[in-house]
Parts: sequence; structure tokens; C-alpha cells
Amino acid sequence: MTEETLEFKLTDSWKKALDEGKQFFFVPEFATGSDGTKYMRPQGRSIVYRVVKEENGIQEYVCNNCNSEIEGAEVRHPVWDGLFSCSGSGRTISGIVPYCPICEP
Repeated sequence: MTEETLEFKLTDSWKKALDEGKQFFFVPEFATGSDGTKYMRPQGRSIVYRVVKEENGIQEYVCNNCNSEIEGAEVRHPVWDGLFSCSGSGRTISGIVPYCPICEP
């Protein structure tokens, strides 16, 4: 059995947002298999997530390696908006980053 090679790409809306200089905690890339199965992976990471359910534009994913349900972790980053390098008001921004609890730390 030969393994299919997936070609992951950014959607036009993600490309536009990145071109505008917007910053995100993770950027998803998408691919569709020859059988129509949809996949996603965070840009720069090798673990692939497979869409197992899609309803009203909401997708649910499992890890393509181990079939574990994909979880999300809240991450926070400081906003460096001060006059000097690494200085700022103390504000942070937060967001949810997906990960496989088995395959990703």
C-alpha cells in the first residue's frame, strides 16, 4: 500500500490576514485527500489532524497518527508595546492552540 502525499496550503483568507501583518497563535494549513477526506495541520508542525465531523462550518478533528481526539490548550503571550525592547504595559493576549495529547508535547 502506498502512502498518499498531501499538499497542505493556506486558504485565501489566512493568506490575506498574514499579508496584512496580523499575528496568530497558530496558522492552519489544509489539504484534501484523493478520497475527499479533509486534513489540517498547524503551519510548521508535522502532526496531521483529520476531519471526522463537519457541521455548520464547525470541524472536529482526530490525530491522523493515533486517532486521538484533538484537544486545545490556552496560551498567553505578552504584548510588547513599550518604547524599549521587551517592554510594555503588562497586557497579554491569549488563544487556544490545538494539539494531540498523545503525539505532541
